[in-house]
Amino acid sequence: MPSDWASDAAGRIESVVATLRANTVDRLAVIVRMVVFGFVAAVMALTALLLAVVGAVRLLDTVLPRTVWLADLALGTLFVVAGLVFWAKARQGDTASTSPSTPASPADPI
Repeated sequence: MPSDWASDAAGRIESVVATLRANTVDRLAVIVRMVVFGFVAAVMALTALLLAVVGAVRLLDTVLPRTVWLADLALGTLFVVAGLVFWAKARQGDTASTSPSTPASPADPI
């Protein structure tokens, strides 16, 4: 019955290889797929944002009576205010997470 021994060994090797592949290659393929799709989505979002800003400048340029500098000023002001709001929120989160619960006294050794 050497043929049964050979088929059992081949079946065992095949199951080990399938398990190894399921635990390594398949998981890695899912991770790589997620990274690639995330990168593509980020590029598409950046492109859409850029086109929206260009469209807003062109729209404001036709609506506002002066040259394009007024449209640039309006959108620049909007972006600066939005940036300041996000900056303030980020700074507010930093101070809450880094503040010590009990202040150290001058007599405490370092």
